[in-house]
Formats: sequence, C-alpha cells, structure tokens
Amino acid sequence: GGQQQRVALARAIVRQPKLLLLDEPLSNLDASLRDEMCTELRRLQRETGITTIYVTHDQTEALEMSDKIAVMEAGRVVQCASPREIYRAPATMFVADFVGSTNWFEGQVAGREGRDLLVRVGDGVTIACRTDRPIADSGTVRIAVRPEAITVHGDGAAINGNGNRLAGKIQSVGFLGSMTRYVIEAAAWRCLVFEHRDQQFAEGTTVSLSFAAEDALVF
Repeated sequence: GGQQQRVALARAIVRQPKLLLLDEPLSNLDASLRDEMCTELRRLQRETGITTIYVTHDQTEALEMSDKIAVMEAGRVVQCASPREIYRAPATMFVADFVGSTNWFEGQVAGREGRDLLVRVGDGVTIACRTDRPIADSGTVRIAVRPEAITVHGDGAAINGNGNRLAGKIQSVGFLGSMTRYVIEAAAWRCLVFEHRDQQFAEGTTVSLSFAAEDALVF
C-alpha cells in the first residue's frame, strides 16, 4: 500500500503541477505506514513548493500536515486559519466540537470579575472564562474545555495558582501509553481528561480538577 501511494504521488508531481489535490491519500494504510507517508508528504511538499489541497476527515492528519486548515460545515467554510488557531481559538461551537475532543458545560452568566466572565454551571459551581468575545452579562452560554487543559489532583491536595476548581469522581481509566484517559463525573457533568503525568488514579477515586480561565472558551 505504501509503495502504491508513493508511485501515485510520483506520477502526480512529475509534471510539476501548480496545484496538487490529495483526497484521503492515507486512508487505506495502516498506522505505521500512515505516519511514514505523512513525513514523506511534508518533505516532498517543502522540496517541490507545490501548493497542496489535502482533504481528510482525520483531524490528527489535518493538524499535523497543514499550514492552514479550512473547516467546512454544511458545505460552507466556517473557519480558515492555522492548525494552532483552529484548535486553540475555534470560531464557532461546530469547529470546537469537530476538531479534537472537547468537554462542554452549559450554564447561566453570573456576571464579571475583572477580565473574566463568570458562568454558573451547577449548584454552587461557577466557571471563570477569559474571553474577548462580545458576550452579554446574562443568559445561557456554553463553555468548551479541552481534555488536556484539565489537571487531576488527589482529593484534598493543595492546588497552586488561580483558576477553576471542580470536585469529581473518576468513572473510568484508560492507559494509552503516552497519557492516561479519564472519564470524570464533576458538577453533574461528565468530563474527559487527558493526563500526561505518571501519577494514576483508580476508578471510584474522589479527585479535584483544575483548569485556567484562559482554557475555558465561551460561546
């Protein structure tokens, strides 16, 4: 499969086109070949300088391969930006939900504190969101927090610095090699957390979650 893809790619670039169109070029390859071909494609693109449009449903491929990503919803481009901006500053809820994993909280705006918008998401639970979006001082909003932006702490552990705090209970644990994947029930919401530290908590453990106001995107 990898050799066939290389031959197809060579056949396309030997004519030195001004524009190269790739439609799911790695979809039929296994994981190791896919990684190898990603590196090969990036190298060839840099060497030839050919503008390349790469169509894929694989978000990791899109983030890794692109200088710019265009996210489409119902046939319309809703955001076109660098991979980092697409991931860190999605323009719409669709982009936030579609690109990468996202935790969603829904609540009522409770006011402001300095640069932060305060949102009540449960009984006695308020999330601070640092945002430049024009959000009204009342009404219902949704908050997106990426799983890797959340840190898990043991119950009662000291948490340094300012930021959001939630109490929770671990529902499931999955070890993925480079990280641990937690599903945690917190403030009546189910949170997905990607933790890269060696420390691992067992299922059923009561924990605390923390994340910065900058990592809470409000829509």
